[in-house]
Formats: sequence, structure tokens, C-alpha cells
Amino acid sequence: MTETRPSRPELQAEAIRVLTGAAHRSTASVDGLDFADFLAQVLASTAANVGGPDRLLASRPGSCEAGQVDALLRGTIGEDPDDWLPLRTQPLAIALNVAELVESGDLHPGLLGLPAAVNEVGVRYEPAVEDEALDAWDTEIDALTNHYVGKYRR
Repeated sequence: MTETRPSRPELQAEAIRVLTGAAHRSTASVDGLDFADFLAQVLASTAANVGGPDRLLASRPGSCEAGQVDALLRGTIGEDPDDWLPLRTQPLAIALNVAELVESGDLHPGLLGLPAAVNEVGVRYEPAVEDEALDAWDTEIDALTNHYVGKYRR
């Protein structure tokens, strides 16, 4: 099933509808909604959801509008990304490269990437020509591969 993304006019119309509803609540009574606070919080959560003010304004960073929105955002959420996390309304997605994590020497000392480990074994057996030594070489590479696959699966 293909998801259709709303067009800019559709997004704008929806934003106008929501903001107009909030504006009507702010003018309906003396104790109504604080529209400026509402708008600042909505923009702050939106910026936090996409990765901060710089990401939110990346398409036109030097524009006058971007400068004004940036000032509003930084005044609302500050400069520290750790302060933005509570404002998120969408889950934080962190992309991981599992192979890189498994092969990292810092996380798994002694667990080399399989090609590098096989080469290291090959260097030790390089001068071997006897059948016993070649069999030992094959056995060690098989054990190394099984070890690597087991670590990768965990």
C-alpha cells in the first residue's frame, strides 16, 4: 500500500485550520488560550521532532523568515539538544549499522571483521604446504567463521 503525502496547499490548509481554532480559543474569553505560547510550543515540538531548529529551517537558513523563527525557537527550546527531547511528540529513531557495531574493536575487543581475521590466519599458515597444516588452516577458518557468525547473531 502506497502512502500519499499531502501537498503543500493541503498541509498549509490543515495548519491554518488548527491555528485558527487555537486563535479563536485565545480570543473567546479573558482566560483563553495564550496563543503566542501555544504557537511557540507547537514550533518547538516540531523542531524537536525533526532534529532541532537547524534541521527545521535547513531549506532557507539565511532568509528573514528563518531568522525570526530561529530566534523564537531558540528562545523557547534553548541551544542544548538534551533539552529538546521532552518536547518530542514522535518517537526518536536511531539508525544503527549492526555490522559496524559488531566489528568495532571498542565494543568487542579481539573480534575483527571476518575478512581481516581470515587474512590474519592466512598469514600464519602461508608457508604451509603439508596436508595436515592445510587441514588445520581450514579448520581454524571454519571455527573463526562460526565464531563470527555467532557473535553477529547475538
